[in-house]
Amino acid sequence: MSNKNHKKGKSNAETQKKSNESKIIVISIALAVLVCAVCVLLAFNLSKEDVDPSALVLEGEWMDIMTDSKIEFDGEGSFYLNSDGPYNYTYDETKQAIYIEYMGGYIVTLKCNYVNGYWQLSEEGRNYVPIEKRDEIRNQTVAEKWENHTKDRVEAVIGEEYTTANGITFTITGGEMKNTPDISDSAAVINIQISCDTEINSNNWAQTEVRTPTDRAYGNTYFENAGEKEYIVTFYQNIDGVTGLGKEPHDYCILQFELGGTKYYFDLLELDLIAE
Repeated sequence: MSNKNHKKGKSNAETQKKSNESKIIVISIALAVLVCAVCVLLAFNLSKEDVDPSALVLEGEWMDIMTDSKIEFDGEGSFYLNSDGPYNYTYDETKQAIYIEYMGGYIVTLKCNYVNGYWQLSEEGRNYVPIEKRDEIRNQTVAEKWENHTKDRVEAVIGEEYTTANGITFTITGGEMKNTPDISDSAAVINIQISCDTEINSNNWAQTEVRTPTDRAYGNTYFENAGEKEYIVTFYQNIDGVTGLGKEPHDYCILQFELGGTKYYFDLLELDLIAE
């Protein structure tokens, strides 16, 4: 081999060696970057595991889902109910219960439940949730109650004609709801005016109930013939006076009834509300 060819071969070998070294460096850098990324990801996951989303953190304000009642824990063993306090409390993690000591040694227990991704503290019909989630949870709750209260029922609207399963044709023409402060066990009286091709009575009218997101009222229903094919259905309800309807906690107020074999619901807020 000539000296010239020998130098050329040596040059090619050195070039190949440098190329291999460059590849090794690139691969090493890529591996280093990958290792760093994995380490960062692991560290992030570990930090997330350190903060358990299902861990109960009492400190802060809590609000009842359906009313404006509030409670607060200050993190130093003190408890406040609608700004009254402080009262001492203890938390039993094993029993998932909070024991609040009011004046005179009176103890109230709040049960702690983790449901649907959030904590709920419950006591005697009240369900407290973190105040920052309260409106969202309340809207969901009211929507669920509305769906349940109107399920398998036909909406009856003023001025619309309906035919029941038994062939009765009727139209709600109007009505009113008035406060009844002088009547025992009643908050308001409901009078509904109905035009009907059949006499309305206890034989074909059944199940009169008033429903809101938080309450249920049912009782005696009275029927009055107000003229030819004109009737008045009267119901006394004890949920609330008319000034409270349409507002929290009574966002909606419907009358459930059954006429001629068909179940209906009627929006009582369509009536004239008279606060006497």
